[in-house]
Amino acid sequence: YYITDCNAILLAVIPCNVDLATVDILSRAEIIDPLGLRAIGVLTKPDLVVTGEESEAIKTLDNGAKKLKGGWIMTLCKESENDNNAFVDEDAFFEQHPVFKNVGKDKVGVNSLSSLLMTMLVDRMESTITAVYSTITT
Repeated sequence: YYITDCNAILLAVIPCNVDLATVDILSRAEIIDPLGLRAIGVLTKPDLVVTGEESEAIKTLDNGAKKLKGGWIMTLCKESENDNNAFVDEDAFFEQHPVFKNVGKDKVGVNSLSSLLMTMLVDRMESTITAVYSTITT
C-alpha cells in the first residue's frame, strides 16, 4: 500500500451519499496514521445528497462526524464537455445550492482542496527537512 509511506498524504475520498460508518478507508487511515497527521477527507458527489439530508455532510465538513486533523473538503468534479468549464460548474453549484452555499469557501471546491494539499505538503516538508539533510550529508 502506498498509504504506509510516512511521507504520503492520505486522501479519504468518500461520496456524500454514503454512511461514514460503513467506509473502509477511514478505518485504514486510522490504523496507518493513528494521529491523523497525514489525512484529509474529501466528500464528493454532493449533487446526489437527498434534499433535506444535507446536515450529515455539513457535520462531516465541520469535522464533527469523523475528526481528521487535515480536515474535510467537499468537491463536485462534474465532467464537462469543455474541461475548462469544470471548475466554473463546481463554483456555480456551490454558489446556488440552498444549503451548501452557506459552507465556507475554504471547505468546498477543487481549488480549496489544492490549497489545503499545498499547505499540508509544505508543512510535511518543513517537518522532515532536517532529517533528510542529515541523511544526505552523512
